[in-house]
Amino acid sequence: MYILKMVMGGLIYCYLIINTLIWSAVIYLFFIIRIAFPIPYLKKATVYLSSLTVEAWIGFNNFIIRLIYRDCWDIKLPENLKRDESYLLICNHQSSLDTVLIEFLFNKKVPFLKFFIKSQLIWLPLIGVCFWMLDFPFMKRYSRKKLKLNPALLAANIQNAKKTLLKYENNSVTLINFLEGTRFSSDKHDKQNSPYKYLLKPQVGGVATAIGALPGKFKSVINVTIVYLNPKRSLWGFLTAESKKIVVRADLIEIPVNFHKGDYQNDRAYKKEFRNWINDIWQKKDEEIKSILSG
Repeated sequence: MYILKMVMGGLIYCYLIINTLIWSAVIYLFFIIRIAFPIPYLKKATVYLSSLTVEAWIGFNNFIIRLIYRDCWDIKLPENLKRDESYLLICNHQSSLDTVLIEFLFNKKVPFLKFFIKSQLIWLPLIGVCFWMLDFPFMKRYSRKKLKLNPALLAANIQNAKKTLLKYENNSVTLINFLEGTRFSSDKHDKQNSPYKYLLKPQVGGVATAIGALPGKFKSVINVTIVYLNPKRSLWGFLTAESKKIVVRADLIEIPVNFHKGDYQNDRAYKKEFRNWINDIWQKKDEEIKSILSG
């Protein structure tokens, strides 16, 4: 049985690599066209075609995921999701599988999924060009010490993020944000003295920046909670069908109207109210995880 799982995992891994190479080649073709002919209309067309290409790539990945897991997962999603409405999607972060799960569950149910990514990832082979072609918002990460020495770095980072977000002004988009900023671990939890049992402290700057950059664009938050009941939550455990016990809960939360008019960076009262709102969501998420684990 063990050998069979290893062979199955290897075959699925090869399938995913080949699938990625094929669809990446298509995006690279659009990339060459965009670079060779820097025409605004053509740029818009290549971004749109690249989005369709990635949705097709995710669709082929989802095909193999359905074959492995079928109805093994416990999933509850909102029923009133729309393809023509923009969303902010927030989620707890435990594994590299989190993104795979979100893409599997929400592909073609909501507008194209995008997320804030570290600027260094643009140099990744294949994937970096895809991120750039799809107008993902890049963010540079600085240590607190560096930001303290040069606060202008944070302001420049926020302005760059807003500039990218403005590209979505006339198009529907789903913007993913793992508010913890890193994967959960006991060491990280203890180091930051998190007030939550199963979560790290949420970092709300990205969500606040998105709402502030596009006032009224995002009316709802898709609040996703992922719980792995099996400790084998690695990619390899996923490919060998050992991560079958996964629970996902998601609900829609309306963004308060007054949050569309505030200034998170400069208004202390607004900042406090916004943080309290997110912290309340995070507290309820922590309680939901506890309920799932004890149930």
